[in-house]
Amino acid sequence: MTNQIKANKKKFFTKKMGIILLEIFAVLLLITFFFPFFLVIINSAKSTSEITLTPLSLPSDWGNIWKNFVEIMGRQNVDYLKSFMNSVIITTLSVLSIGILSAMAAWVLVRTKTRYSFWVFMFFLAGMVIPFQVVMLPLPKVYQSKVHLNL
Repeated sequence: MTNQIKANKKKFFTKKMGIILLEIFAVLLLITFFFPFFLVIINSAKSTSEITLTPLSLPSDWGNIWKNFVEIMGRQNVDYLKSFMNSVIITTLSVLSIGILSAMAAWVLVRTKTRYSFWVFMFFLAGMVIPFQVVMLPLPKVYQSKVHLNL
């Protein structure tokens, strides 16, 4: 009976350590993913020279965040609101079209078992290997010519 208790304690300890290690990994992953957002927030409260000299430090004056916001919204050459709306339109159209076309393609690929369906599936799979940043660069130009956005 004591061997059984020792085995159960060891099993419980091993399982608990696995959960703790998984939680530590999840927190580290969370920090890794949110670090760029943190950099954007702290650098939005800095002057250009502060960003250049110390990009990772906290800003000396958090009041600059409002001043920088007003400055970027007031610039004629930036037109932030129009750029934001263009991003919303492109994202909405992309998500809707990708969702609909992917569902239709998946339905056909699952229901059709030909020698070509395997190669079409492999073609789609190869498309997922290409980083999105490579495809995203020409995307606004394509939408500008096809949808006539005010880019």
